[in-house]
Amino acid sequence: MTTENALVHVATAGDTGEASVMRSYLEHHEVAVFVSGESSHSVMGMVGGFVELRIMVPAHQAEQAKKLLAEYEEGSVEADSPEHRGPFRD
Repeated sequence: MTTENALVHVATAGDTGEASVMRSYLEHHEVAVFVSGESSHSVMGMVGGFVELRIMVPAHQAEQAKKLLAEYEEGSVEADSPEHRGPFRD
C-alpha cells in the first residue's frame, strides 16, 4: 500500500449510529471510509461499547474528510442546498 492510500484516523465515533452518519456523509462527498472496530463492536454486543470506533480514510483524503466533518459538526451545512441533497430528495 502506498503512503497516499494508507489509512489515517480522522475522527472517533461515540457509537455505531454516529459512525454510520459519519460514513454516509463522507461517502456522499466521495471520500472512501473504513470504520475500525465496527465488526468487533457489533459482534461483542454490550461489551462492544468499549471498542473505539475510529473513522479511517486514505491519507490523500484526510484533510478533506476533517473539513467535511468539522462543517457537519458545526452545523454550517445546509441540508437543502443542492450539493448536500441526498439521493431521495427532489
